[in-house]
Amino acid sequence: MFTLNCKGQLLVIDKPIVMGILNTTPDSFYAGSRVAQTDALLQRVEAMLTDGMT
Repeated sequence: MFTLNCKGQLLVIDKPIVMGILNTTPDSFYAGSRVAQTDALLQRVEAMLTDGMT
């Protein structure tokens, strides 16, 4: 088990957690990861959730 102090709140991490990152920066060095439109953003989030992001 792992604990993390986040602004005074203790978070207990007792199982693997998968994090997804959404790149909404228009000047990102990797164009393939950019998400500028709301519909595309929602599709990317849905795909990440399907893939196991929590």
